[in-house]
Amino acid sequence: MEITAFEKNGKVSLVILNRTDKKIPFFLRIDNQYVSLLAEAESIATGTITLTNGDSE
Repeated sequence: MEITAFEKNGKVSLVILNRTDKKIPFFLRIDNQYVSLLAEAESIATGTITLTNGDSE
């Protein structure tokens, strides 16, 4: 599984790529907050998270 992310203007954009033929569970963590996610087999997913606690530049 490959993941990339970047932060700009108080938002984190991310891309998750699963090239395998199996679902892969993973955790996403920002500061002390966690979320459990599942990358479907042979999938690519994108997302945007808006930061609300002053962590943006």
